Amino acid sequence: MARGKILIAVIGVTGAGKTTFVNTATGENSLEANDDVDSVTEEAVSVTCSVDKQSVTLIDTPGFDDRKRTEVDILKLVAKHLMDTYRDGTKLNGVIFLQPINQPRVGAAEGSRTRLFKKLLGEEAFRRVVIGGTMWTDRADAERKMGQRAQRQDIWGDMVQGGAKMVAYDNTPEGAAEIIRILMKNKPGDLLIQKELASGKGLEETAAGREIEKQKGEDIAKLTAELRDLKQDREATAAEIRELQDKIYQREEEIMDLKRGC
Repeated sequence: MARGKILIAVIGVTGAGKTTFVNTATGENSLEANDDVDSVTEEAVSVTCSVDKQSVTLIDTPGFDDRKRTEVDILKLVAKHLMDTYRDGTKLNGVIFLQPINQPRVGAAEGSRTRLFKKLLGEEAFRRVVIGGTMWTDRADAERKMGQRAQRQDIWGDMVQGGAKMVAYDNTPEGAAEIIRILMKNKPGDLLIQKELASGKGLEETAAGREIEKQKGEDIAKLTAELRDLKQDREATAAEIRELQDKIYQREEEIMDLKRGC
């Protein structure tokens, strides 16, 4: 069993149940939670609980895919909290990566967000990760969907091969404790983004930053092609053209914001 201070980060998309997990683990409703598409966690928050008579600190992080804030904004918030902890000399025993699996197929958004999380973690940290499948009603179906994701290298396959554990989280205190116990055994370690920022890299130079810039660049290329086709459509309205132009501008601004750093 691990000794000393135990620190575990809880990450995932908005609506994955991160805050609910923390509240369930602590046995308190100390954090506001919902399962909507908008995150209620405005910044990373640390909450302490006891598991097997050991003190465990859980970091509830803002969710990605938040309509109110850009992915760059969220990355800045998460990176800042992780670096504040890192500078204090406290390293993570592990990361709980929560992902809703109530959809029949893996969507493009899940794939892109998973790639971003992996870049934030780094391959060396995979062995200190528990992937928790959430928002399911039938355990057998949940485990089947998780198994499918584990078969895909672009989703969970490389993480599982790197030592990550998968658990179908049942939203109970016992289930939360089960996940935490797995990570309590780990020696504290670094995440890739912590090491990169500590070495003097700017946020845009980190693997996670480059991944966001790549995704935004792909979005811009796709939207630009759509805009070109739309301008050739005689039935296209000025409002439709302006909407696409605004989307392109927004993604360009996100790239610039990323390059401005934390």
